Amino acid sequence: MKTVNKALRRGKMHGQYRALSNHWNRGRNVPWLNVSGLWLEDAGFNVGDPIEIIVSKEKLIVKKAYCGVAIK
Repeated sequence: MKTVNKALRRGKMHGQYRALSNHWNRGRNVPWLNVSGLWLEDAGFNVGDPIEIIVSKEKLIVKKAYCGVAIK
């Protein structure tokens, strides 16, 4: 029987068209990520919770934030 790692989730980076405000370039596709599922609730996130996203090269970390300050 295959063991499932519930701490690892896989997905796909999608594209979403964004119009640009200059006359040289009308717009382009930009990376777009949609994350949803009961596993987010299991991890402690609820609808309406403020979050903080830490961005580094090829890595995103999502944390719950309280009063604009992320918990560690």
